[in-house]
Amino acid sequence: MAVEFLFSVHGTLIYFDEERHVLRHGNGPNVPTNAGLMTEDGISWLVRRSGSAWTPLYGLDAAGHIGDTGPATAPLTFRAARLPADLIGLLGNGAWLCAEADGTITLSRSTPGPWESFVPFSMADQDFLQEIASQGWVGSNANMVPAWGGIALGRDFTAHVGALQVPVRDLLAARHRRDRDGWTILYEDWKVERLTPFRPLIYLIAYGKPEIFETLALALRSLLDFGRYDGDILIFSDKPMVQLQEFIPPEMATRVTISHAPAMDLMDMMAIKYRICDMPELARYRPLLYLDADVICNRPVGDLLLALSRGNRVSLPLELDLLGSHNYYGRVLFENDSAATPRHERGFSAGLIGIPSMEVALQTFPTIRDSIYGVVRRQGNRASMGQIFHDQGVANYVLHKMDAADFGIMTPRVVTPVDFQRPLTEIPRLGFAHFCGGVGEAGMKLPAMRAYLALLSEAA
Repeated sequence: MAVEFLFSVHGTLIYFDEERHVLRHGNGPNVPTNAGLMTEDGISWLVRRSGSAWTPLYGLDAAGHIGDTGPATAPLTFRAARLPADLIGLLGNGAWLCAEADGTITLSRSTPGPWESFVPFSMADQDFLQEIASQGWVGSNANMVPAWGGIALGRDFTAHVGALQVPVRDLLAARHRRDRDGWTILYEDWKVERLTPFRPLIYLIAYGKPEIFETLALALRSLLDFGRYDGDILIFSDKPMVQLQEFIPPEMATRVTISHAPAMDLMDMMAIKYRICDMPELARYRPLLYLDADVICNRPVGDLLLALSRGNRVSLPLELDLLGSHNYYGRVLFENDSAATPRHERGFSAGLIGIPSMEVALQTFPTIRDSIYGVVRRQGNRASMGQIFHDQGVANYVLHKMDAADFGIMTPRVVTPVDFQRPLTEIPRLGFAHFCGGVGEAGMKLPAMRAYLALLSEAA
């Protein structure tokens, strides 16, 4: 038989107090879902969870408190009565079950009122409520609904979803409009609100020279101090966590995960960013943001991450002319494929990539990775990939040809490339400053990055 949980007018859940051995009601993350209602053939009884089983609660003391008793007890049963507004009352022994103001549950009232009214909801409903409360969401108007507090049950059988207040029944009904990309709530008969997941992940790559790890440390510090980023971070590296700790701000340490990927040379290292799709455990994140280790964050990233989460394409920042003789963006690839259509006159940097979801990345990232190694095979010389700036030329070719890139989100938020010939004070604080200037040439970038981070700190 199915168990239903009971939600009271106080905005609380009925649970079994293991210390007092009686039913109580309360709210918050520490309230267990260990008590409920079973019904068969019109007869109901209250139960508590005991391991994986449900045990009837037949005890009743002089104050009307309901608890457990030993075996061979005559059952305490109830009749569930339908009340207005699709609520129920529970009548047993001629009295109504009541959620008292002090948190106790009694069987003592002769007539049903608000405190004797309950909303029953199923285990599937409870799982849905737990899921949506435990993570962040983005609403239809890009309003943020944070985890653990953004969605909660309230008094008078209401619930709030961010700033929106709705009957709890409307929130429970949204379970049936849950899909892979989010869920939709219908309220006031016809109004709708769409919620999409928000659980960001920023990932970076650090392999090779000691200077690269020093740039990584600066990038992470800027995300913490100026990006105000409090989400998870993934670092692909050839070093274990114990060797990376000195480069990770202590305040970030619990949020950083180290992953490894095969990297025989620079070409392999540049392809790692597209291997994010090979890690299905990361599918729970939305959005994802890739940053080169030579990127300094200079303003809060929250608005950018919200914008990315609502996108439907890979987002990239535009740089110089796409088909220029510099060949930064794979001009030779476009020239050798007459069907390749440029979608913009400017090429994009592959040093910052905004990804709405893993589903979006799967549309192009495996193709980019495979195309990189296809070009390597055709060239017969891995070092020749430097002529198209390793992955950047291939990524431009693939995403332009597939018409799979968005340039409107990242471009106005990124200074790329930083002009090393101009004063650092002239870098506008758009969001990110990309100190690019040669793959793996961290030693050249490091002094400017240090100076810029110090400049930001002085101005803070």
